[in-house]
Amino acid sequence: MAPPQVVVNVMVDPVPSSLFYFRDETEAASSSSDVDAGSLSLVLGGSASSSASSSGLVPTLILPAVGAGDGIPQLAVDLIIHAHAMKRIGYLHDADVPAVVGRAPYGRNEEKCSTSMEVYAAGHVAVIQQRAPADAGKALAAARRVAAWAAMVGFKRAVCLGDVDAGAAMRGAAAGPPLRRWPPEVRVDDRVAAVAPIADAELFGPLPPEERHLGPWPLVRELEDSGVSAFAIAAVNQRGDDPARAATALADVAVDAVGLPKPESWRAPPSWAHVLFS
Repeated sequence: MAPPQVVVNVMVDPVPSSLFYFRDETEAASSSSDVDAGSLSLVLGGSASSSASSSGLVPTLILPAVGAGDGIPQLAVDLIIHAHAMKRIGYLHDADVPAVVGRAPYGRNEEKCSTSMEVYAAGHVAVIQQRAPADAGKALAAARRVAAWAAMVGFKRAVCLGDVDAGAAMRGAAAGPPLRRWPPEVRVDDRVAAVAPIADAELFGPLPPEERHLGPWPLVRELEDSGVSAFAIAAVNQRGDDPARAATALADVAVDAVGLPKPESWRAPPSWAHVLFS
């Protein structure tokens, strides 16, 4: 017997700046009902809703924070999708995220190409792979729409993958960036306020606000404001570090955090054969 599928449809205002979700053509072909262009539809196989509660699992979303740099969060997502043979179930389109197209990233016959934002799933976990950063000055607005989509679809938890420049440590903290610990009852907003002085203007140098790499923090904040429990996992790296090694470490922690089995060894997807560090 095939595992149960959970289909959630929610309507959004179809304006140009909205974010839209479209099912993969293979999913659409197997469904007897069409998806309106102004709707968001998510299909999760296995234990995504009622069956998830009985197994102690909750619908969880993993997504990368995209910015300038070596793309470590996206590489970690590549590893997770490839290692768990996740199925592409749909695409996301946002007017503030440039449209891109590329070769099939995971060497599967059913995938002819890749686009700027795609949704993959396996069991109780779905993953967004975003291959293009939001337009300058639009990262916060794009994060807000993704968070609203995640809440409407029904995700209960989200894990935002990011990277932190090792050079952004506080002056005098040569061993690395400062770590802080808060008890669970401390509100997220209070935690952010406590750390805010670290991110002074010198952290970004001469970059204007619209060109600054915001990291995973806007995603976490917007998801929390939308009612989705969220946290960030960030790899601390610096120029010259091996991005594949950092991505592997990030993926290792991420799958452990969401309850996915950890592979004995991480295998690079075929698309990595076309990048310098492979």
